[in-house]
Amino acid sequence: MNCVYMLRCGDGSLYTGWTNDLPRRLLAHRTGKGAKYTRSHQPVALVWYEEQPDARSAMRREWEIKHMRRAEKLALAERGVANMQHIPKGETAALALAGFDEALAEALAPSPDYDVSRWLYVPNTYSEYRYILGTRGERPLIAIGINPSTAAPEALDPTLQSVERIALANGYDSFLMLNVYAQRATRPDDMEKRCNAALHAENRRAFRYLLGLGRTPAVWCAWGNIIDRRGYLMDCVRDLRDDGAAAGAAWYSAGPLLKSGHPHHPLYLRRDTRLLPFDIDAYLAGRGHKL
Repeated sequence: MNCVYMLRCGDGSLYTGWTNDLPRRLLAHRTGKGAKYTRSHQPVALVWYEEQPDARSAMRREWEIKHMRRAEKLALAERGVANMQHIPKGETAALALAGFDEALAEALAPSPDYDVSRWLYVPNTYSEYRYILGTRGERPLIAIGINPSTAAPEALDPTLQSVERIALANGYDSFLMLNVYAQRATRPDDMEKRCNAALHAENRRAFRYLLGLGRTPAVWCAWGNIIDRRGYLMDCVRDLRDDGAAAGAAWYSAGPLLKSGHPHHPLYLRRDTRLLPFDIDAYLAGRGHKL
C-alpha cells in the first residue's frame, strides 16, 4: 500500500513522508528508527494518511504537502485517523494467499517491526487480509468481529482499542482478534460479494489455532448487525461454531443482544461492559443458510 502520511511530533510540528508499508514505517518512527527529524522530536502520532496508486504518485503527493502552508497541513490533520480507510483492491481469489501455517511461522519469528513477545499478528505484514491480531497472555479472550480494517501492532483502530479494554475489564490478560471473514475492508459494503472458500478455510485454521491456546477457550461474538451485509457471513459463523464446539469453547456476547438478536459490535460499548453467556446454537438455529 503506497501512501503519504503525516505525523504530529512532540513539539507540535508536523512531519510528512511516504511509504509502501504504513504500519512498519509508523513503528520505526515511534521507536526512534525512522527519519532523523522524528528521532529528535519524539513522541510522534499519526494524524493523517492518503493512499496512492504507486510510489511515483506517493512521492509527488509528499512533495505537494511539504510545500503547503502549516494551516493547510493542519486542515488535513483535522480529518483524523478515524477517517482512514482500507478499500479492497479486488477479489481475494486473485491473490496468492499465504496459508495460515506458513504465515504463523513467520509471525512467531523475531521481527524488527514490533515486539513478538507481546503481539500476535498473522500475517505479520500489512496485506489485503488478516487472520489474527492480538496480544499474548496466559488467559486470552478470543473476539470475533466481521472483517479486519487497518489495525496493526502498536496501531490499534478504535474497535480494537475497545476490544482490549473490555477484555481486561472482564478479567482476561490479553485479547486475540479473529474475524468472521478475513478480507480487509474498512466499510463492510466494500467486502467481496462472494465468499472465497480458500480464504475462509485458512481463517478457520487460524481459529482452531487460537482455540488450542487455552484449556477452555473463551470466545466473544462481536459482529453486530453488520453480519447481515453479506449472505455468506452467517455460513462462515456456522463453520466457526463447529470448530468451537470441537474445542469445548465457551461463547459470550457483550451486554444484552441487539433488537435484531445479533451480539453487539464492540465500538460503542462501555469499557466495563460485562460478558454474558451466548447460546450460539440457538442463535444460528433461527437463521437460514444464505449461500
